[in-house]
Amino acid sequence: MAAYNLLCKECSDQTTIMLSISEFQSHNKNNFLSLKCKSCGSNNIGRIYGNISSKISRSSEEIVAQVREDARNIVEKIKQGDVHAIRDVYGEGD
Repeated sequence: MAAYNLLCKECSDQTTIMLSISEFQSHNKNNFLSLKCKSCGSNNIGRIYGNISSKISRSSEEIVAQVREDARNIVEKIKQGDVHAIRDVYGEGD
């Protein structure tokens, strides 16, 4: 879970929310339009980007293992007929 700092552009209320990757992807990544301010109820919410970031270090072996696992998962989804996975890999059909 990642922490996201948000600012209401109407009342300047700041809040931090915790979202998983899938939850983050379900929200508008740029404006968090599906969220409402807890103070004033406005949906004019923006993300606050911090000055500090951290780098996650992984060895090349860990990266290769993760890529292989991801590829196996994608192949399995395609074999099962997952339409979304097929479209992600091959694009929209005509």
